[in-house]
Amino acid sequence: EFRRVLFRSTGRLAQLMAPLAVVAAVALWPDGRTPGVVLLLGVLFVTVACGNSLWGLLTSRMSRQLGELAYSLYLLHGLMLFALLHADTLVPGVTATTHWLQVVLLTPALVALSVLTHRWVERPGMQRARWLAARLRPAALRA
Repeated sequence: EFRRVLFRSTGRLAQLMAPLAVVAAVALWPDGRTPGVVLLLGVLFVTVACGNSLWGLLTSRMSRQLGELAYSLYLLHGLMLFALLHADTLVPGVTATTHWLQVVLLTPALVALSVLTHRWVERPGMQRARWLAARLRPAALRA
């Protein structure tokens, strides 16, 4: 009964706990390298995995569009983080706050670059793969 009330998709308690857990994780442990962060982010994960849309945020049109870009975001975010972390090692005195500010400021660039790679690389590649798969399929399976 407790899990159903706590984590059901319309549960107000779950909708409040998830964002509070993220804020607490960042505020209490800005470096993100402690078990407390994992525990608090686990609250967010469990809440979403149980079907909570967080006031419709996860089912909005923009969220669905970001979902379309997920593979491009996945491939490109590592490159951008690598560049950012490499730049942070070159500049002395970068604090956790400065680092997270850089991440927030780079996010729109990452999304814009992902839109371009999705449009000009990923989608044409998927179309070409379907065409190639149809051509390579044995004649017996085409009928």
